[in-house]
Amino acid sequence: MEYLRYCDREKKRAFVGYDEIDVLFPHYELEGDSPFKNNCITPKRELSVMRAYSEISSLGKDFISTAKTYGKVIISEKHYPPHKKTIKPRKDLGRAGGEKYFVAGILFKFSVDTHGLYNGDIYASKAAGHDLKSLITLMECENVDRLCFPLMALIDYKGFRLECMSYLPISNDTLLYGSSDGGKNVVAKNDRVNTIMKDIANEINIKGHRAPNGTFIHFPSDIEVHQSMNDARYYIIDYSRIFPPVYPLRNGDNHMIIKGGHLYRLFRPEFVRNWNTALSSDACCRMGKHRRPVHDLEIKEATEYYLHELIPTVAAEIDDLLHISMMQNSDEIEIIQDMKERLHINGVNIRYMGLVHCYSLDTYCKTLIKVEIIARSIKNMISIELSKIKYGIPLEEPYRKVTVDFLNTALGKSHTSYLLWNTKLKENVLKWFWHSIPDDIEEPDFGAWKEEIDPCLLFRRVISLTGLVFTSRTLEELFVDRSSFLKEYPIEISDLVSIEPKVKHLHIVSKAEGMVLYGKAKTLINQTKGDTLDATQREISRLLHLASIKFSEALEFEPGNFKSQILVADVLVERSLQDISNRDSPEEVLIKACKKYKNAYNLRPDKHGILLKLGKALRLLSSHYTHNPFKSEEILRRALEELNSFKVKSHRSNIKPKDFREKEQESDALIADINLQLKDYY
Repeated sequence: MEYLRYCDREKKRAFVGYDEIDVLFPHYELEGDSPFKNNCITPKRELSVMRAYSEISSLGKDFISTAKTYGKVIISEKHYPPHKKTIKPRKDLGRAGGEKYFVAGILFKFSVDTHGLYNGDIYASKAAGHDLKSLITLMECENVDRLCFPLMALIDYKGFRLECMSYLPISNDTLLYGSSDGGKNVVAKNDRVNTIMKDIANEINIKGHRAPNGTFIHFPSDIEVHQSMNDARYYIIDYSRIFPPVYPLRNGDNHMIIKGGHLYRLFRPEFVRNWNTALSSDACCRMGKHRRPVHDLEIKEATEYYLHELIPTVAAEIDDLLHISMMQNSDEIEIIQDMKERLHINGVNIRYMGLVHCYSLDTYCKTLIKVEIIARSIKNMISIELSKIKYGIPLEEPYRKVTVDFLNTALGKSHTSYLLWNTKLKENVLKWFWHSIPDDIEEPDFGAWKEEIDPCLLFRRVISLTGLVFTSRTLEELFVDRSSFLKEYPIEISDLVSIEPKVKHLHIVSKAEGMVLYGKAKTLINQTKGDTLDATQREISRLLHLASIKFSEALEFEPGNFKSQILVADVLVERSLQDISNRDSPEEVLIKACKKYKNAYNLRPDKHGILLKLGKALRLLSSHYTHNPFKSEEILRRALEELNSFKVKSHRSNIKPKDFREKEQESDALIADINLQLKDYY
């Protein structure tokens, strides 16, 4: 426990005092210095920018490390009597939401269904996920000037989810906006805060409405904005219900089928932002009494479009995506990740993968969707089984045994395995992923699914979703050898090394680390000016590769953020020019970059400069196909199409960026050059 005492002593200043670095996003201010403006880098202060990113990265990683250290202890002692716990629960922090812990300047809270509101702990953990997702969305808004946010992380370990948040200097007496008593008494008593919240709501398409007590408010009635008495800053918390719920499923008697769905069955931010009508956060729940028929009808119309038009369209897109990925011989796990990203970019939740499966026309696509559905179901079922283990002393072996037994039952070949697939696994898949299915679609045959799914791929996906650590030898065998799963017990308990926490955290931590790495690479490139030694070039390649990994990590937390899509694409283009490591061919890297630029433009079609970046990347890609003139010509024509589209749309736009003329001249030069190249093909 000496390390824990050290953490408590050393980290409290960082997470409570904010003396060394102001971690109150979005502007990432550093001791009064503002190197960012509206989330954009200011070129004149390059050194300050890199220092700020470095500080944010360091503090964020320290926060995650400390939260993980204490979180493991708190979860491991979940079933201990209070007097035996190393870290005691705090009664003074309130009883709502279950036991709370406070240590090292971090507030810990279990995501459990204490009061039966969520229809189970699995759904309570989904609500915590919305908390993190909403925080990330708010941080990336352009109208959040002067709002401050806490550091936050979610820790999944031994069947429980723990929500971790840095301490904020607020209390019930500092509330200016929203409600601290579950929506009973809602206030909006500060004009400046009211304006800020209205601007943010307009940006993400959230509708203003009257709370139960008549106060006009944007966002859910139980959101909270405080002004600290310590530093006069505005702090925002309790944002899990910012995005409206989907219209509740009802049975023949018009009773809701799913309990508490307004707390966790929410639309994704990408869908809400692009919907043609602003939607109320309090629709379809008791807090949305005022003009409820109007708000609920808007939610119903959005849900019907979502289920019957958007999802079939996205399913067709994914069919096309997988067809292209197959031609490029992409790794299947990578294809599944691309499929998940495409769903999220279009605003489709993972819980509707069953519906995507129904609308997909591609057999291979359907198979990969089945893998994802079953892998996520197995992950949830392992969590449920682990949460049932109760011991008064810290033991690891029972958790390992339960995990290995369940994996053997799910992945091995035995009567018990088929029984699991056709009973509990089937029941949970239908509950978690097979809702909203048209009546004419038959219930799936899970025995056939088990035979169809590649157990090696399923095992790989389960590993990537969980904190299970296996020996390298086990992974080598089970990742490729399907015959290993023809046994009743393909996995031995000694194969499982440990069960580690799975952490979800703010995107800015990975993004800041990526920016530091990218900045170092760009510095080396500028210093050498193209005349590089092999050792320097290898270092540039290494830094760019690490930067692309970190930006991709950040993108996993915010796939709907067009800026992050562009960041990943920019680094990939740089890698294609500088990478000598032979990890990936320049063509593969540029194809990925073009995908990211396209994703970014689909997310924000008003940002025409993305088309210029895409056109340049396509032109660069064509230069790698000189051995294949037909392919090169095809890519050049695509580049020309994107560049012409940039010119037309930029001229039509009423709002033109400051560097519009410069970009226009660049596009003209590229178009002229491409036209000359195309003449050579005739």
